[in-house]
Amino acid sequence: MRHRTVSRAVASAFVVASFVSLVASQQAAADIDLLGRTEATFAWAESNGQVDRYDVYRVCGVGSAPVEFDETPWTTRPGDSPNVTFGGEYGWQCKLRVVSHSIDGRVSAVSLVSEPVNFIAPDTAQNDFDGDGYSDIIVQNPDDGSALLISGGNLQSGDAYLHTRTTVSTNGTQDWEIVETGDFNGDGNPDFLWFTETYHQSLDLTTYTYISGSSILDTTVVLNSVTDSEEVIAVSDYDGNGADDILHRTNDLHGTVYVTFMGADGVMGTYRYEGVLQSQFDFVASGDFDDDGTADVMWRRIETGQTVVWLMTRPGRKSFVNSGALLNDQWQGLTAGNFNNSTGHDVLWRNTVTGEILAWYMDDLETPEERLLGATVPSSWSLLATGHLDGDGRADLTWADQAAGVLEIWRMDESVPAGFRAD
Repeated sequence: MRHRTVSRAVASAFVVASFVSLVASQQAAADIDLLGRTEATFAWAESNGQVDRYDVYRVCGVGSAPVEFDETPWTTRPGDSPNVTFGGEYGWQCKLRVVSHSIDGRVSAVSLVSEPVNFIAPDTAQNDFDGDGYSDIIVQNPDDGSALLISGGNLQSGDAYLHTRTTVSTNGTQDWEIVETGDFNGDGNPDFLWFTETYHQSLDLTTYTYISGSSILDTTVVLNSVTDSEEVIAVSDYDGNGADDILHRTNDLHGTVYVTFMGADGVMGTYRYEGVLQSQFDFVASGDFDDDGTADVMWRRIETGQTVVWLMTRPGRKSFVNSGALLNDQWQGLTAGNFNNSTGHDVLWRNTVTGEILAWYMDDLETPEERLLGATVPSSWSLLATGHLDGDGRADLTWADQAAGVLEIWRMDESVPAGFRAD
């Protein structure tokens, strides 16, 4: 399932975009992508000799920075920290040029230009049913089939109890089961995907815009005559049109994989992919691992632990990449999300015996960076939701202890020893 972030400006701990020396020809080594940030700090080494001032010129543009720099520079003096903090808008690319002026009026022979700094806007919060800018959590009441909304905004105040919720009416129908949530018509509002056996065993898509206390607004049939051997395994945008699609396969020896593509007018068509033998491959997670705007699919070969990423497009698979391997079959794919505030999605694993949680940071698809999180979860805990609850660019985890009626939130942060901060 795709997971998005909440946009916000960073008011502290600015990123050092690059380090350069004014007496060397070496420029910054790589582009810097500032995901979800609107300010950055550019730092450099002090020039040799007696310096009167540094003039810093900036140029920014939508998409890519122009060649010519601004005519009016910032000026800093020796003794100050040799850096400047500058702002940008989402979608901008900026470059800086630093010129050193000596006390006797000479200009440095070498003036250095930074590598491009890209300000990348995070996506909006997924499953924000109440419109407060935070991902919400949906659970279903087994007594009456209604959907229970736990507001992400309320969770910000530390109220992590299951009773903090709003009931969404399903018109008293108890035969409906929530399969997934997503934006299936691309209108920016989250929807429910339901399953019911009372209507010819069909999967029904509910196009639903949340208004407190209202009922479901519209229902559209997505799939008819779903057999017992078929299962929905993920919901993500596999063709990049802004509407979430439905990944499903037959739960038999053939393990045939399908994607039902969705759009503004409903179902756009169902495409059959190359078969995956059910006995050989397990589904791991779905997310945009290569950061190309379309979701991808990770599978794992049971016998070897080798994972394979399908890089998706419409109507077929673009290519596949052999990724990492986990030889111990106790590891189970848990979810995908942007856990380290990079550009692509990462993968989270759970050890079904020890309760350990392992993160794969997928910046390198072929060789993921493994990070064992510093905590274990009891077998009685279930992952209720993955979403960006605090707008820091990282997907957070919400665990449910159903027996105690309590939620525990892990706010992901790879910079701390445990890899997360628990609420």
